[in-house]
Amino acid sequence: QRFSGSLPTQLGNLRLLTRMEFYDNSIEGAIPNQIGRIERLRYLRLDQNNITSTIPDSLGSLSNLERIEFDENELTGTIPSVLGELSELVTLELG
Repeated sequence: QRFSGSLPTQLGNLRLLTRMEFYDNSIEGAIPNQIGRIERLRYLRLDQNNITSTIPDSLGSLSNLERIEFDENELTGTIPSVLGELSELVTLELG
C-alpha cells in the first residue's frame, strides 16, 4: 500500500532524523518549509510522487544534506540558488 495525501508540517519536528524517504507513493501538494529545520538530514527522497510545489528555500539550511531526489514529480518554479550552498550535496535529481 502506498502513502497518499500531503506531507505533514510536523515532519520538521524530527530534528534527529538523517534520512527521509517517501519515494514511489502518491504524495501530493507542497514540500513543507519545515523540512528545513531537520538539521541532521542527509538524504531526502521524495521522487516518484505527485508533488506540485516549488522547492522551498528552507532546504538551503540543511548543511548536512548529501542527496536530494525529487525527480518524477510535477515541481514548478525555479531551482533555488541556496541549493548551491550545500557543500555536502553529491546527488541532485530533479528530472
